Order: sequence, then C-alpha cells, then structure tokens
Amino acid sequence: MYTYLIGWRELDTWYYGVRTANTKSPSEDLWGDYFTSSDYVKEFRELHGEPDVIRVHKVFESRESAVEFEKKILRRMNVVSSDKFLNRTAGGSDGFHSGKYRTPEVYRRIGDALRGKVFRSGYTHSAETKRRIGEKHRGKIPSESTRRKWSEQRKGREPWNKGIPIGPEQSKKLSESGLKVKHTCPYCGTVGGNVMFRWHFNNCKLKA
Repeated sequence: MYTYLIGWRELDTWYYGVRTANTKSPSEDLWGDYFTSSDYVKEFRELHGEPDVIRVHKVFESRESAVEFEKKILRRMNVVSSDKFLNRTAGGSDGFHSGKYRTPEVYRRIGDALRGKVFRSGYTHSAETKRRIGEKHRGKIPSESTRRKWSEQRKGREPWNKGIPIGPEQSKKLSESGLKVKHTCPYCGTVGGNVMFRWHFNNCKLKA
C-alpha cells in the first residue's frame, strides 16, 4: 500500500493518489501493473502521452493509514480547486467534490471528459427482466428483524407523497395491482392483497 505522484512537467499537470491492492512492491507495481484508477488520467495520457514524473511517495502497512495520508495531502494542496491537478475529489469517500469550490476551468475540463458518454439516465428494464425480478421476490415475507429495522428507519420521516391527492385513475391502478396477488391469513382466513402483511399474518389479532 502506498501513495504516489505522477505528472507532466512541461504541462504542469499532476495527479496524487493511493494504491491499496498491489501484490508487487510499489516500485514494480506503479506504471508496471497499475496506471491509476482515474478516467481523467487515462484520457490525459491518451491526449498527451505518458507522464515524465512517476514517483512512489510513501509506503504504508495498512489501508486505513494510506487512505488517511492521501486525504491529508490532497486537502493540504487543495487539489480539487487547482487547475494543475487532475484529482476530482479530496481522497477517500468524501463524495464527488467534498464541498470544495471549483473554478470554471475545472468544470470545463470535467465537461470535456464526460461529453458524449452515455449514462443510465432514462434506462428501463425489459419486460423479461421485470418478470424475473418479480418472480424472485414474489411471496417473500420480510423477517421480524428486517421489518423492525425498516420501521426504525422510517420513524420521524414525513412521507414523500403527504398532501398529494390521488386521482381516480391512479386509485384504480393501485387497487388492481394490489389484487393481482392474493394472500390468505393463516390465523383468521382473511383474503387480500399485499396490504394484508400489515394487519394480518404475524400481526393478526387472532394469532395465539
């Protein structure tokens, strides 16, 4: 596990990172097997060639210490706000920009790197995929501990649809979808849709 610095001196462009999954020594691993995990570095290499600075900065005994050191260095150098660095976060899992300000030039470079790439926006599952997902989960009854966990997570939260009226057409669809699969309570014999699990089965008043 180690941190490293790569750079293009003439372009004054740099990248500082951490490597925690190497199986070789850092000197053999860096730019032998490992070329960073950054798409921005990959694209920069394709445009400008290989860096002329490839340096192992520090070696660590644990992943935690390596990651923490990387964060410390990146924050000290304020890389997210710097046009000289290809880094897009301040290390670790602090999110996409870690609350740092980015200059217009940084945003332009990000836009150029992402332009034309297709993401999953608007993606929908095929009918066959939906059917298989439905079959996999149909009839499954959450355990008592799972339902208790869900209940704790929802406490204090205001429903997202509170105060939004349901039209006649939507109400009809909800009613029909709930009756597609019928369940029978083993304690009182009541038959109904998925809402049955709220008031019957383990929550049935007639359960001994």
